[in-house]
Amino acid sequence: MSTARTRVTLATIADRLGVSVATVSNAYNHPTRLSGALRERIFAVAAELGYPGPDAAARTLRRGVTDTVGVLLGVALSDALEDPAKIAFLRGLAEASGPAGLALHLIPSGDAALVQNAVVDAFVICSLPVDHPLMDAVRRRGVPVVVLDDDAAAGLEQGRRCVERLRRR
Repeated sequence: MSTARTRVTLATIADRLGVSVATVSNAYNHPTRLSGALRERIFAVAAELGYPGPDAAARTLRRGVTDTVGVLLGVALSDALEDPAKIAFLRGLAEASGPAGLALHLIPSGDAALVQNAVVDAFVICSLPVDHPLMDAVRRRGVPVVVLDDDAAAGLEQGRRCVERLRRR
């Protein structure tokens, strides 16, 4: 005997409470549009039904942006983490990306499929020659790209400036 669970959706919660799907959606996405009491009732029913919350992938598709930047370092990640210039660069990216609301997706060099399949809004490329095979994969994506040279002294500041440039696009 199977005990398959029915998938809980916003509509399931709305039906249970006798409110619209938009009202339930607002509890998660625009909480100030609802009273605190109604939000709490919605969250209580959602918890009772086992609703985990909005699906991040669906939200990304709906918005059309991921708030994620792909970072191509030109070397294996293990090598990058031993290189003072790349460490400084990554530190600068990290310090600027968090407050800017961006996540970083580190992509190892050598695999064009990882570039093609990366769910990102832009790429930051550090120390890849223009004729590198990954550059072709990046160009085919048609997203904003920032290319930086390898400079140990400027790595931290380059990382910060890179995020600023991407946010202005």
